[in-house]
Amino acid sequence: MMAIPIGDLLTISRAMVKRDSCTARDLWLKQAWDAYEGNMEKPLEVYPELNHKNQQRNIDDNVLLDFAAMVVDEGVNALIGKGVQIGVNPIEAVEGEESPDISPAELAWNKIAQANQFDLLLHKTAISGSVTGHVYWKLLPSSSITGGYPRIVNWDTANVITLTNPDDKDEVWEYQHQWISTDDEGKSFDRLERICRVQSEDIDEHWQILNYRSDTGKQKWELIDSVDWTGTFGPILDIQNLPDPRNYYGVSDLKPTILDLAHAINRIASIINRVARLNGFPRMYGVAVTPEQLKSVSGLPSDRVFAFPNEQARLEYLELQASIQQLIEVYDKWVSAFHAQSKVPEIVTGKIDKLGPLSGLAMQILYAPIEMKTFLKRLTYGILIKEAVRRLLILSELPVNTEDLKVDLHWSSIVPRNIKEEAESNLLKQDIGVSTDTLLEEMGYDAEEESQKREIEKANNPPAPNPFDRMIPPTSNAV
Repeated sequence: MMAIPIGDLLTISRAMVKRDSCTARDLWLKQAWDAYEGNMEKPLEVYPELNHKNQQRNIDDNVLLDFAAMVVDEGVNALIGKGVQIGVNPIEAVEGEESPDISPAELAWNKIAQANQFDLLLHKTAISGSVTGHVYWKLLPSSSITGGYPRIVNWDTANVITLTNPDDKDEVWEYQHQWISTDDEGKSFDRLERICRVQSEDIDEHWQILNYRSDTGKQKWELIDSVDWTGTFGPILDIQNLPDPRNYYGVSDLKPTILDLAHAINRIASIINRVARLNGFPRMYGVAVTPEQLKSVSGLPSDRVFAFPNEQARLEYLELQASIQQLIEVYDKWVSAFHAQSKVPEIVTGKIDKLGPLSGLAMQILYAPIEMKTFLKRLTYGILIKEAVRRLLILSELPVNTEDLKVDLHWSSIVPRNIKEEAESNLLKQDIGVSTDTLLEEMGYDAEEESQKREIEKANNPPAPNPFDRMIPPTSNAV
């Protein structure tokens, strides 16, 4: 019996019709990427002006600041830091035996990770997830790009929709990936990849990959091929960037409210720039003189002076009551609100004006917003990494026991650490009876793993004999 996609009755019409790129989600995703890449709308009108050579030039007072990129980049730095250390099936020390430094499973994973340039891939993935709110990884059993090892493909979230059980949004029925490709002649056409959960009478529930193409401008899809994906898991891994309990897609670092604040900051910065240009330099004017007479007297070009041949003529500004300093104060308030809403404190960007020397406790308080935000991200991205390691090791078919795999992740510290202050604090804690295991865990180490490493060091490096033991004669009990 032919395998039937579980969600076909609900999704067949959506899969066979090209997506509307003007949906609300698509428009928001474009705005988020534009903001991250610095392609933001200019808040002030650009108007032409003639210079002293009677040449037209555009006066552009707009100031576009990369606050959106700052939120994403600092969030990625906090999440990944200088890399995530991944341990697979750590070696357990056996007393009296020499143990290898690395397990076979971890050795196999290191080969796969190197083939996928995993550190760089993870950094790109974190950027994509922070901007769009969701991450999709497609797993390939092998690829020439990775030298035959399994490969991770980081999908563009803007090209993917997920179809779920209407009664349970966490049960995925289908992934639809749609993009524009080109043939050998350079002609563009639309591609659609449906990855469906299927079921049949003679085969256990599994996944099927259906590939379609369609000529640009046409609505009909042509099935190219279909492939059955067998195994206990599917070819797609996806997670939320930040948890959202009400929706399938996760929360972006660039929520609409954050983008609105970024636009407001650009507007006030642009107004300050325009006020500085118009009022920052005095302009000469003359009464009862012609522009040519004033130019000959002042030596200034005609576009830098005002001339009023009529003594009764007047040219004045309708001045605002607010000074440029007041505008700067408004700007500072908007920036502070932006940092508070985005949960990226100013100190994270390196700004420590008026703070002075900071204790460890003060640093923890200042870094608390981004630390909590990163904690939530590490919950989701941690699931992604651990499951990817497990699935890739299985797909690799390397001689590794993949049953009961244990994957440990060691993340970088978010808050800058004062090692001396921590050490002194730990000595005081030891004096009152706090265990070494507890202290190691507080410092971000795995106590059990550190204990195993110490045993391995002892087994591989036994203490050297003391030469004085041979020099001291045995003592006699005789009186």
